Amino acid sequence: MLSKKELNKLKQYTKGDLKEFLTIFEALSDENRCKMFRIFAKQKGNICVSDFAKILGLTLAGTSQHLKILERADIIKRIKKGKMVCYEINKNNKIIRSLLKVLNNK
Repeated sequence: MLSKKELNKLKQYTKGDLKEFLTIFEALSDENRCKMFRIFAKQKGNICVSDFAKILGLTLAGTSQHLKILERADIIKRIKKGKMVCYEINKNNKIIRSLLKVLNNK
């Protein structure tokens, strides 16, 4: 059983704004978006919507919807290349950098 001091120390982690964590983990809770994140973690550079559709066996529309959710969660950034839309991992996000470290250490 934890002491009162230990309980109070742990309680501090429940305070503050968890919105960013919740948004990211909610976006990654879908199997296809989780697969996309793993691909981003291993891929250097950006990946186009059509490439993801081929890799995952999804329609372009479905793939785009998944990527929009990841973009809204600040997990990835959109890059327009002429008529093509590509995405890259958002390495400016501290939580994403931490998740990438965990994935790349396996």
